[in-house]
Amino acid sequence: KIAHKKFIYLSLELPRSPLFKDNQDTNFIPQVPLFDLLAKFDGVTSETLRSGEKRRFQLSKLPRYLIIHYKRFTSNNWFKEKNPTLVNFPLYNLDMSPYVAFPERPSEDDMKSKSIRELQAIMAKHKIDKTGCLSRSDLIDKINKHHDKLEKSRATRYDLIANICHVGTAKDGTYKAHVLHRGMKQWFEFEDLHINTSETMAQQVALSECYIQVYELQPPGALVKREEIDPSLDGANFVPNESGAGSGGDASASDIKVKKEKMEEDS
Repeated sequence: KIAHKKFIYLSLELPRSPLFKDNQDTNFIPQVPLFDLLAKFDGVTSETLRSGEKRRFQLSKLPRYLIIHYKRFTSNNWFKEKNPTLVNFPLYNLDMSPYVAFPERPSEDDMKSKSIRELQAIMAKHKIDKTGCLSRSDLIDKINKHHDKLEKSRATRYDLIANICHVGTAKDGTYKAHVLHRGMKQWFEFEDLHINTSETMAQQVALSECYIQVYELQPPGALVKREEIDPSLDGANFVPNESGAGSGGDASASDIKVKKEKMEEDS
């Protein structure tokens, strides 16, 4: 069963904090790549529900602004806890193509094996104009050109433009906001009425305990940007692999495709 649901933001689970201390008797703060957390939406990774169902997620459309929420806080009737795990995330070129369900492109051999009526049905499904198509090769050529145009117009890479982080404990901590000034190409830090900036602000953003982030979609065909931060800093030089293009979207809520399947009971 496949269900489509609207989403305003993506909420990501952080791995649990370790219960033990390291050799120096200090708490060890783990780090996790953002792409490990996003694997939830790759269409392959599944989660098991109490009912015995397996549920998998995949995005069907990307928004212009992608909002990511990290589940740092847990609470009950007695106390509230904060997960201090650091997330290694890119400032530029966050590629979301592995998490989008693209329309499948028919192969050349598959189209050659189909009848003219079947090719016309494919064109009708994808709303392709068949005017001027007089033969099977004309239909196949029109279908290929349609998919070529779609692939060139797709955009899946994002740049970070805002980052909200939490500093301190769950009880006594405070929030800070980092915002990118597009014209100056410089990051600014906001804490209440105080505004700070420095040459190392990008490094501070990359190493912050991020809570909510806002990424902006790059236009189709945009050049891959480079991280202009010190690569010697842990997590600051985390650059995603380029794995293709994806489907662009508008600024409104986008879709998540949820697939559920019943687990087979152990015999």
